[in-house]
Amino acid sequence: MIFKPEKSNIYKAVKLNRIFPVKIIRGLIWLFLILAVFLFFVFLKPTFLGLSSEQIAGFFILFVLLAIKGAILLGFFSAFSSNFLLKSSLADELAISIEKIEKLNLAEYLDFRLATAIIRALKFCRSKKIPLITSAIIFYLWDNPRGGLIFEKTDLKKKLAKEKLDKEVNNLKKIHQEEIYSQEFFNIIKKATLLATTNFHRQIELRDFLVIAAEESQSFREVLAEADMTSEDIDHVAAWEDFVEYELRKKRQFWRLENLMKKRGIGKRWAAGYTVNLDRYSVEVSDFIKKQDLSIHLMAHKKEIYATERILARGGANNVLLVGRPGVGRSSIAYAFAKKATEGRSFSNLNDKRILELDMQAALAGLDTEGEMLERLHIIFSEAVNAGNVILIIDEIHNFLGSTKGPGAINISSVISPYLSSTNFQVVGITNYEGWHKYIENNPSIKNLFVKVEAAEPTPLQTILILEDMVPGLEKQYKTSINYRILRDIVKLTGQYIQNVPFPEKAIDILTEVLVYTQRKGEKKVLSEYVDKIISERVEVPIGLIKEEERQKLLALEERIHKRVVD
Repeated sequence: MIFKPEKSNIYKAVKLNRIFPVKIIRGLIWLFLILAVFLFFVFLKPTFLGLSSEQIAGFFILFVLLAIKGAILLGFFSAFSSNFLLKSSLADELAISIEKIEKLNLAEYLDFRLATAIIRALKFCRSKKIPLITSAIIFYLWDNPRGGLIFEKTDLKKKLAKEKLDKEVNNLKKIHQEEIYSQEFFNIIKKATLLATTNFHRQIELRDFLVIAAEESQSFREVLAEADMTSEDIDHVAAWEDFVEYELRKKRQFWRLENLMKKRGIGKRWAAGYTVNLDRYSVEVSDFIKKQDLSIHLMAHKKEIYATERILARGGANNVLLVGRPGVGRSSIAYAFAKKATEGRSFSNLNDKRILELDMQAALAGLDTEGEMLERLHIIFSEAVNAGNVILIIDEIHNFLGSTKGPGAINISSVISPYLSSTNFQVVGITNYEGWHKYIENNPSIKNLFVKVEAAEPTPLQTILILEDMVPGLEKQYKTSINYRILRDIVKLTGQYIQNVPFPEKAIDILTEVLVYTQRKGEKKVLSEYVDKIISERVEVPIGLIKEEERQKLLALEERIHKRVVD
């Protein structure tokens, strides 16, 4: 296997960044541009600085040229650091034959962040006269913003990593070795290369290296074990941070079609009919999402969201009935669809439609007789039909289709049925299994006008993704930090001890309670014991004691296995 960093383009990028740090170059570019703009306005009034017009023009041209030179330097750096100059990706190189890995200079395919850490670690190990070791690379990855973030999210301790590094260095100093790289490093970089091709990565990324290091490096495994982490946890957190970075990059690229599509025109809405009463008793879902700062990435229910879109986009019976247990995310399915439609990412005949959530309680408030209530709903539904661009969301719709229980329960079947048959009137109804079986399933006049979409309970992994999607907003709201371990423990413990509430509701409830508790204590970071305390109080079971008992059992099991191996 070949590994020669000095002969790679990525090595040039690392050296270039050391001589001309990107942050400083960006700062200088902005400074030169500001000075150029300032001189442009001074040129209109030359006496302001006591300089001649020729001198001002000369300085203006100089600052513009310096800004351009800085931009070119950034362009070169970007080309090197992103390995833009690579003729083909790892996957392409190894597609024909995996044996080709022995002929490639794998240093050429390193991600910039990983390359920086490896080159720094290599310099450190050479100064200590030892081969390059994985623990040195891990230690230097802490200085990288992405590496540091992954380690922070997994609650790893830099001090412990430094102790492991020092111990390994001292042990290796006692053994005279002339090799530049340790066998462990070669094994890890080779397996990381294969993992990168499996993940269809263009180069060996931080995630690929960390996952393999978590499996192959004894010192890194010990650091992970101290934080109760595994290679699967590292893989999950690194993959999530890759996703977040990708989403941020997409948002910054305003010229992308999907970003341009988000800025929807208003001409179609002006062409639609007036909806005075409808607007009074409903909420524009897109506005609600913006005001509540709801980040709806499709972490779960992708199948249900697509089914909702497909049904609403077709002809014939095109009303949707979302059926599921309260708490599984039925409303989130409707909101996720609404977000896609308002951003122009849904079916063409659904984009630009107004998606309104009808507040039935507000619509029926203040009316005494059933006749008055039905008349008001008739007016609201008529406005929706006349507008021709409205999709209504009605929560707990079973309360209004025959149920006599629940707040403001009334049977509106006779009023809504004719409208549900109209192609200009569409409804997304939300109900539970009891409401479906009791009031809708046995009522053909209503049932046949809806297409049922069942909302399944998210898996534990999907629930963790949902919580991770919520974390930035929650951290901002409660002014506290939450790491991945907290989310993982919440999902694991709620799945184990709370059976009467589904995911993700029970996990979200516990997370919110834990954040409130942390804020009241005046702490800036959520601790694992806070999760144990809140869940213990909720289920009246001493979670901390159970965890300790499980730990002792595992230790005893390890001892017995060790004895058998020795014997």
